[in-house]
Amino acid sequence: MKKLMKFFRHLMHSMAMVIMPKSLQKKMTSCQEVAQLIANNDCNSSIRKIQIKIHTMMCQSCADYEKQIKIINKECKEMHKIFLTPEHEAKIKNSKEDILKKFNS
Repeated sequence: MKKLMKFFRHLMHSMAMVIMPKSLQKKMTSCQEVAQLIANNDCNSSIRKIQIKIHTMMCQSCADYEKQIKIINKECKEMHKIFLTPEHEAKIKNSKEDILKKFNS
């Protein structure tokens, strides 16, 4: 299934580059712009979300990046559920202070 999807994305990208006029190709969002939009997905308008969806339909790298960002965001939300004992908090604070001393000297 993944190989089929990669083939489909490659085919769509190739067709778009052949069919689409150069003036429209220049106006398409680049992978760098899409990566920034994906990373800030909470702030995107519905038009931007459609642009991301269109781009990721054709670009395997951006589609993979979007999946990774979704996983990271999900796991970050799960981190709030972790509770530390006072001993662990003290160890973290002490190690933080040790690191700051090493790099500030």
